Amino acid sequence: MLNIWQFCFFCLVPLAASTAPNLMAMLSQQNVTIMIDLIEAADLADYVAMQGPMTLIAPTDEAFRNQPAGYIDDLKADKARIKHYVRYHLIHGDIFSWDISRSTNIRAQNGHILRFYYRSKHFGEVPSLRVNTANVVKHDIQANNGVIQLVDDVLNVPEGTVEEVLVRDSNLTTIANITFISHLNSLLNKTRAGRRQTVFAPSDDAFARMDQSVLQKIIQHSNLARELMSFHIHPGTLTIDQLKSSHSSFISTNLFFDDIHLSTSGGEVRLNRLAKITHPNIECDNGMVHIIDRVLIPSKLRHLG
Repeated sequence: MLNIWQFCFFCLVPLAASTAPNLMAMLSQQNVTIMIDLIEAADLADYVAMQGPMTLIAPTDEAFRNQPAGYIDDLKADKARIKHYVRYHLIHGDIFSWDISRSTNIRAQNGHILRFYYRSKHFGEVPSLRVNTANVVKHDIQANNGVIQLVDDVLNVPEGTVEEVLVRDSNLTTIANITFISHLNSLLNKTRAGRRQTVFAPSDDAFARMDQSVLQKIIQHSNLARELMSFHIHPGTLTIDQLKSSHSSFISTNLFFDDIHLSTSGGEVRLNRLAKITHPNIECDNGMVHIIDRVLIPSKLRHLG
């Protein structure tokens, strides 16, 4: 039989839970004003406040202020787009930091993939939880209808798989064509866990700079196209920060025993000493794309020129 103190304790537990702040109120307590504004602009404030349980990945105000001018206004100008954007920051169910023990892909409420993993920002540091390219700066902020993970960078909604990103970009038509000719498009379209790829994608201008007779030979032979394309693919995800802080001089590729030479100087990354990354960290559902300004030629194709 319960004594009076036990009875009071069990009565107060549900009462305390029911009176705890909801996710919207907790965002306000954390002074995350811009994310609140975006949620309200998407007409999702009542949903985030009243439904759940759910996990909210909330960029800090500073993270939003670090974006290019017009970033927030562009989002708010399109109701469907901002709703899609906000739902990329929401996950059904509670995701706590202790739930992530290794790299994990979790589907957001808009259907796209969020990547959770632990990694050190600098060599020798204790690994911290990351979501896509963002560091979680405050973990496991509990509300009565979910949990908030506060991050130091915005989460840009993936435009699809790596293959879809290559096909849709009007400045990547040549590499998209080579992907198709090489029959590697299916690999870059897979979203199965553990099959993430990083593609260093030369722009059309990069292909225009190379010997056009060599390019024509590659396009006309699928085995040569596969050799070239495989040399631009790293098995796994590499962000620009990882490349800048890497202690290795080489990046492994999908060509065995043929790696990309990596060098950094003054914060600038170069691949094979010539290629620069012009557009880094294009997040995809199954990997990452970095647009580069030179074509990388694997050793087996150098005789063509």
